[in-house]
Formats: sequence, C-alpha cells, structure tokens
Amino acid sequence: MIKNRGSKTPQNSSAIAVILLILVITAIISSFAIFIMQKANVKQSEIELQDQVMALKTQIALNKTKIQPDNALKIEQPKVETAPNEFDSNTVVKFAKCGVAGAFRLEKWYQAFTDKLKIINAVPKDISSACYSDSGNMLIFIAQAGKYCEGPKVYRYNLTTTNISVAEVLNKGVTCLGSLKEFGKREGNVIGAVAPGGDGGCRREEHYNYDFIKNTVELIKSRSLCDGDKEWKWTEY
Repeated sequence: MIKNRGSKTPQNSSAIAVILLILVITAIISSFAIFIMQKANVKQSEIELQDQVMALKTQIALNKTKIQPDNALKIEQPKVETAPNEFDSNTVVKFAKCGVAGAFRLEKWYQAFTDKLKIINAVPKDISSACYSDSGNMLIFIAQAGKYCEGPKVYRYNLTTTNISVAEVLNKGVTCLGSLKEFGKREGNVIGAVAPGGDGGCRREEHYNYDFIKNTVELIKSRSLCDGDKEWKWTEY
C-alpha cells in the first residue's frame, strides 16, 4: 500500500495547534503589556504636566511679590506726597515763566518731568497751566479734571528730587468741587485760582488759594447765579 506523504498525522496537528495557541497568547500578552506601558507613560506625562503647571503658578505668584529693581521703582512708583516738607518757607521762589507744558520743552529738566507724568496718568497736553521757578527749583501745574465733581488737580514738581507731589485739597466739607484751569494772582506763597462751573440753570464759581510751599489748595469762597437771581450769591468758607 502506498502512503499519502501530504497528509498530517494527529500528533503533528496537535503540535501545530499548540504552537499557534502559544503564539496567540504571546501576542495577547505583548499587546496587554504595551497597553499597560502606554497607560503608565500617559499617567506619568499627566503628573509631569501637573508639576509644570504648579511650578508655573508658583513662579507667577513670586513674580507678583518680587521687589522691582530700583530704577523701575523710580519710574513707576515715585514719591507722591502731600506733606509740606520738601521746601522751606524761607525758600526764595520767583516764577520765571508760566504757560502750558510745551512752553518749557527747551528746559533741561523737561524730559525727566514728562517721564514722571506717567505716575499721575497724564501727558504734557493734559496740563492746562504751569509756572516754573529756577530759583525755587520747582514747577507747579494744574492737570485737567478727570471725573465730574473731582475737584482741583494741582501738583508740585521738585526739579532737584524729581518728586511729583499732589496738592492736598481743603474742601471745607464741600463734596462736589469744580476744576481749575489756570493760576491767578500771587500774594506771597499763595496763588489764587478760580474753578468755573454750574448746571441746572445756575452758574457757579469756586475761589481757591494754592500755597505752593505747603502744597495745599484751599476752598475760600464760592458764588452762584441762578435763573431769576438779580445778583451773585456769595458763600464764605
């Protein structure tokens, strides 16, 4: 009898089946291992990303509280004071020129002054009246009003220290004040100024005294004239 060489014996079939099963199991185990490794890598990446975010938040918080360099402090946070301690009452102050800010553009101190205007959120065109004293080393000026009823905005600039000092307003209990536009007559260390205004059919004027040594602007009196009035009504403070 001639044997069929191409046929497989049961033993060979079983061996092949076992090998195939082993290969399948090995593939499954390998795939599962790769999945576990990928999941672990993703988890590790998430942890690293969280650490980086926390580090960034910490750095931002530190930057907010970090002390700025001296030169930044001089530009962004200079001394803006109301205390009358920069000029002595015996200081000889003779104003050489008055006008808008541009009238002083050729003075050697002008550039430093315009840089410091950033402190009060102003630019040269916002200054309606200014007076300069070379002997007193000062510039006094009026800035345009911002909000309604905000009142006088008078400042003194020290040419030596480059400090801008806001004048203290002595309002005598009046809460809604007008805005000054220009300086008036001077008597000693005091300069007069008038704030015009009014609404609702009434005209109003507020009269102030600005002491440039004390750096105070004081409400002295006001007058009003409403529709139907024959003469101005004065109020002394």
